[in-house]
Amino acid sequence: MSRKKLACLFLSICFVLAFAKPGNSAEKPSCAVLMFSSDEALSEKISSRYITNRFAEILNQVGVYNLLDQGEMIKKISEGDKSIKKCTDVECAVEQGRLLGMDYVIYGIFGHIGNLYSLETSLVDVKTGNVIQTAVTDFEGEQDEFAQKVPPENLKSLLAMSELPQGVETAAPAATEEAKPTEQEKPAAEGRKFHIGPVIGVGGSDEDLELGGGFEVSYSHLFFRALASDDGIAGGLGYYLHPEGSTPYLALVGGWYEVDRKGGEEDGVGGGVLIGYRLHLIDRLNLNIGGGVGYADWEWDMDKKNREKHPDRDHEDDDQEFIVIGELSLSYLF
Repeated sequence: MSRKKLACLFLSICFVLAFAKPGNSAEKPSCAVLMFSSDEALSEKISSRYITNRFAEILNQVGVYNLLDQGEMIKKISEGDKSIKKCTDVECAVEQGRLLGMDYVIYGIFGHIGNLYSLETSLVDVKTGNVIQTAVTDFEGEQDEFAQKVPPENLKSLLAMSELPQGVETAAPAATEEAKPTEQEKPAAEGRKFHIGPVIGVGGSDEDLELGGGFEVSYSHLFFRALASDDGIAGGLGYYLHPEGSTPYLALVGGWYEVDRKGGEEDGVGGGVLIGYRLHLIDRLNLNIGGGVGYADWEWDMDKKNREKHPDRDHEDDDQEFIVIGELSLSYLF
């Protein structure tokens, strides 16, 4: 029978998103923000530690990495009998990252010519020694504005985000030598609300697997997904706990399939509930894993005709049942 088809459609369509809210999490890779380097003239006006701490604090709120505390970083490097280096190249960054025992490090350089300021940062994979991403942010204006506005803008470019997630605080006190980042920085950035993109996945029941493809549209916490395979279509409406990044979700799903048989066409319908876990991998790519339970009428069209033709009969033996569903998929959201 093709009863597995509907389950597979359910699965491919509801994309599972990760139970990771901003903060430390066991599955997140570790990362340290190394002390940024600056030209001599600018360092007299703006503290390198201030800019570095601003950048690190915002990155910590985004929740992509298990970020090493800046004070702990200084302590660890000091215990290793090495000074805290303001790295300007990848070799230095890799050396510092290995000393700290990190998966990734970020190093940066900032400077100015007249009233034109610039911050360049690089994300480095410590294990491979490769630069994953580099971001350069230019700013024309006053130095205090540069210190406040450029770190969050540069971070968005480095992480390939159009906007920082909701709840990330980006305001800062004036950028003087004595200024320190605080927990009370406001206001919060709104973050990007609308996303759309393709999805491909493998879903199934305990009897079969099937590949399907489709798309997702999301706005803030709400999302809709549609998926198709050779034999049918399915859709899901759900809610993300967090609108950006890794987050739990809950979705109501439904589907329809049609298969040609010797005796004619066989139609099936069903619906169910999925909960899941989306793991943000890199850039806009997510790995989705999830499962749930549904109720399917595998021969819905035939059962409907039987009920209409024989209303007095007992239809308890109609091809209906509860099913367990699950999926593994990749989504790429713009």
